[in-house]
Amino acid sequence: MTTTTEQPIVQALVATLRANLTLKAAVHGIHEEVAPKDTDYPFLTYGMVSAPYDDDFSGRIIRASFDVWAWARDQVAASDLDQMVSSTLENSLLPVTDQGTMYCRRKEGLRITELDETGNRIYRRGGTYAIWTQQTFA
Repeated sequence: MTTTTEQPIVQALVATLRANLTLKAAVHGIHEEVAPKDTDYPFLTYGMVSAPYDDDFSGRIIRASFDVWAWARDQVAASDLDQMVSSTLENSLLPVTDQGTMYCRRKEGLRITELDETGNRIYRRGGTYAIWTQQTFA
């Protein structure tokens, strides 16, 4: 049996976000780590924080963490999108290929307000999500 990696978790995370059609319609894309230059606001980004593997004779457990950010020019819009992301992901992750999902929970909230190159505010609201999966060895 081939052991699995964190990549199917990434695919399930993105698929879950895209499956929420209201959320998908409210943003100009869902991007890994960095949105392309000149992407219109609002948009989402996600990035893996870590994904340690725990192997024993029976299988593999992956305890992955991801930061998911809503980026907007408006503070309320960023917060509303963040709430939609939280409601979409928490305990509702789509199936992970070759793995069983044990846990999908928001572990902390994240908030950053920054200025762009023209001095306009950008509001980032998000959270860190813990996603634990298990692959049983046959």
